[in-house]
Amino acid sequence: MRYLGRIHSSETSQNAILSAKKYGFSNVSVDLIYGLPGQTPLEWQEDLHRAASFGPQHISVYPLTVEEGTPLYANGVRVDEDHQAELYEWTMDYLGHKGFEHYEISNWAVPGYKCRHNLIYWDNREYIGLGAAAASYLGGKRCKNCSDINIYIDRILAGGNPAEESETIDSRTKLVEDLILKLRCSSGIFVSETINHKYGATIDKFVTDNLLERCNGTIRLTRRGRILANQVMREFV
Repeated sequence: MRYLGRIHSSETSQNAILSAKKYGFSNVSVDLIYGLPGQTPLEWQEDLHRAASFGPQHISVYPLTVEEGTPLYANGVRVDEDHQAELYEWTMDYLGHKGFEHYEISNWAVPGYKCRHNLIYWDNREYIGLGAAAASYLGGKRCKNCSDINIYIDRILAGGNPAEESETIDSRTKLVEDLILKLRCSSGIFVSETINHKYGATIDKFVTDNLLERCNGTIRLTRRGRILANQVMREFV
C-alpha cells in the first residue's frame, strides 16, 4: 500500500478493527479499495473475505481512481476499468451471499446499519458543517469554511463569515444533483413530471438498454447499470 501513499499497513487496519470490537463498538465499518495495479481476482477475494470475517456491520468498497496532476498519475499508476468491473461484479455477489444489503453503489450494510450520515448526502438533503474546512448545504446554498484553522478562528472571533467558498444551487442544478445522487442508491428516485419532461427519452433509452429499471413510479440502476453508472450519470448532467 505504500506506493499508493498510505501510511498504514494491512496489519494496522486489522488491529484497529479488532480493538474497536474488543472495547465494545457494536457498529463497525470497513473501507476497502479495489482494482489496484497488478491486483489479481484471487487477491481481492482474499482481502474482502478477510474483511468480512471480522463481522463488520458495514462495508464500503471503492475502485482506485487516478486523476491527472496527482502523485500517483505522475508515477505512472494507471487502472484497468474492465478489470475493476470484474472485481466489482464478484463483490456484489459475495457480499449479497454474506447477508449484506447493497444499498448504494459502493456501500453494503447488514439490516439496520445503513450509514445515516451519508444517506443525507445521497438524498441531497441539507446539512450543517462546523469547523475549519467544513461544508454546509442550507437554504439552497452550499458553502465551505476556510481550511486554515487560524484564519477560521480569527474570523469567528471577529464575528465574520468563515466561508471561503459559496454557491447558490439553482433549480436546474438541484434537479441534476437529485438524479445523480439518488440514483446511486438502491431506492432510486421518483420520476416527477419535471424529470419525465426533461429526461423521459433518456430514461426510456436506459431502460431499453437494461441500465435502468422502473419500479412503482421510481427508476433505479439495474445490476448492469451499477457497473456502468458513470456512463448513465453523464447523460443527466
